Amino acid sequence: MALLHSQRRRAICLFCELAGPQSLRRTSLTARSPLLQSGVLEPQYPRGSQWRRSKATDSHATLAANRKQAAPKSHQERRVEVSSVHDPLLSIEEEANAVLASPSKAEEEIVLRLIRKCLVIASDVSKDPGTSPKPQRVDDNTPASALLSLEEDDIQSLPGRVESVESPQLRKESIATVSRIAHKLLVHTPVFIDPELLKEYTTLQTLLRRPDTLPEVFQLYATKPAAITGSDPVQYRTPRPNRLNAAIPAPIANEALNSAIALKDLTSALQIIETTFATPSFRRLKALRLAGVPMAAAALSPFAAYIIADRLSAMQSSMDSYLATNVAFTGILAYLGFTGILGVVAVTTANDKMKRVTWADGTPLRERWLREEERAAADLVVTAWGFKQVSRWGEEEGEDWEILREWIGLRGMILDRAELMEGME
Repeated sequence: MALLHSQRRRAICLFCELAGPQSLRRTSLTARSPLLQSGVLEPQYPRGSQWRRSKATDSHATLAANRKQAAPKSHQERRVEVSSVHDPLLSIEEEANAVLASPSKAEEEIVLRLIRKCLVIASDVSKDPGTSPKPQRVDDNTPASALLSLEEDDIQSLPGRVESVESPQLRKESIATVSRIAHKLLVHTPVFIDPELLKEYTTLQTLLRRPDTLPEVFQLYATKPAAITGSDPVQYRTPRPNRLNAAIPAPIANEALNSAIALKDLTSALQIIETTFATPSFRRLKALRLAGVPMAAAALSPFAAYIIADRLSAMQSSMDSYLATNVAFTGILAYLGFTGILGVVAVTTANDKMKRVTWADGTPLRERWLREEERAAADLVVTAWGFKQVSRWGEEEGEDWEILREWIGLRGMILDRAELMEGME
């Protein structure tokens, strides 16, 4: 009867057996118990040995103490995890406020260093928490995993638990703070925006998914007056928006445009095109880089043609040398002229890259070539907003689509020309 009475009072779970009343803890464990085989607990001894009972009780007390000390340690680690993001952010904000409070010209190195610090923080807070790998855990069938799972549940239920960095609200606040600090630095009047600073700022806002601030900075890159070094009080040079170095580099413009398209921000996408590819400085820079060498060759071709014709006239005896030189010179110039004209027409009238946006009739060939990047950017926006099925092109409706169609028409382009659509040849 005593044995049946002892079995009736035995706890269902071995862990509950240890955490339960004293009468249940004194119940001896079997030799096959997982807790005994894993070495986590020591075997219980009969009541006869006072020393063995005290030793077992000390072992249970040690296990309980370790379980209680786990929660504060993990709580501190969570607080360190949160402060690891906010401490650098507060430091950056203090340095930025010092730059904004100074009326003198800001050093480019200081501003660039602050933007790069913001970029490091942005790379951390912009990561998707769902993509982070989960820590490996021990086998769920072992007694150690059972103890750890109970410990984690107790820690999660603490009333003063600190919100982790992976919290959506905390990530949203950090992203807004980083974007605001960087934007204030670049719109500050004494800060000079150079190409390297513009590139880092564009990468930062793209990473933070905030392309709505980029058009304003692109406009300031061309129109912002530059502070004169050493002037007291600070004096500024008159800006020249049409100068060559005021053009936004094409890689930076493409990065900003792709970010706006990915977020389906039509207003930002159109403003980015207007402040990058559609500016006169961008077209002038393209003409200098791509057409400078051909135009120089065309200007020097008459002199080269005359030298070649003079040498050819000396190698014949059928006609007068002067007449032979003129004939050869005329023939060489005619060949170069007609061949060059055919090449220019072929380059400026090529439409194999056009999908849905084409040039309106009467647009000069020179303007078509200079504004090809603007047309390609508009074509990219239309392709992203419209139907993916080619057979349904031209059936789009809605307010955004009407705005896009009007914006394209005002710039000498046509959306979905009927004769170029599939099946309408």
